[in-house]
Amino acid sequence: MEENRKNLYLAGISHQCADSQMLGQCGVSKDFTQISEDAILKIPEVSETLVLSTCNRVEIYLVATSQDAISKAIDVFCKSPPRDCNAQEFEKSPTKKQVKML
Repeated sequence: MEENRKNLYLAGISHQCADSQMLGQCGVSKDFTQISEDAILKIPEVSETLVLSTCNRVEIYLVATSQDAISKAIDVFCKSPPRDCNAQEFEKSPTKKQVKML
């Protein structure tokens, strides 16, 4: 049963770990936030998600049954909609972690 436990995960970049050009490339407008969330929800391990994009940070919150879902969500996010967002910036960011066991 433990393998089906859901956890809250967070991955993000901010002005503290990325320059303004990278934030601009990874940021999404309000119109595209829903597109990104819908794409992330197609990942089988993910049951909920929220994308937050402001002028100084981009964050992906997700509820998932697997820690691997974070990397999958980052990859999907950077491609939906297609843009010059570098998934490696999210992967090396200190803001990539399990937040809470649900």
